[in-house]
Amino acid sequence: MTEQHPLITFLRARYDEAEQVARDAAETGEHWRYQRIPDLTAPDGYSLDLGDVVDVIVDIGFAEDDVLRPAQAAHIALHDPASVLADIAAKRKILDALAPDIEAFSGEVAQADAAERMANWLRAVAVVRLLAEPYASHPDYREEWRP
Repeated sequence: MTEQHPLITFLRARYDEAEQVARDAAETGEHWRYQRIPDLTAPDGYSLDLGDVVDVIVDIGFAEDDVLRPAQAAHIALHDPASVLADIAAKRKILDALAPDIEAFSGEVAQADAAERMANWLRAVAVVRLLAEPYASHPDYREEWRP
């Protein structure tokens, strides 16, 4: 069994962390909504609905005392647990598709296969480095991974 490339190990750990946070947040509901809710107290207000927790729903408009600005609430709603989990699943599929090319290049390679395998390795490493770039501030990120 070949040893997993450190960059792949790093990314899998970040995805595991993000998945756990999303699953923990999903306890109130996986789908969050940001919607206009006109009522008597906030006729131009909006609501950020984080699921089943009623006291987390806040009216958001343009008043000075609003908890969140509309753009902040919309950003939160776009990153609901269901969306985050789908994003992580897609990134894991990309990583799973590229990992064999990254890991297969180490070891002996027949001369006839070397150029094609090197090209595949270079493409795979370039994509995986891009996947890791958002985590550049993480303490385990290595500078040599920067694209």
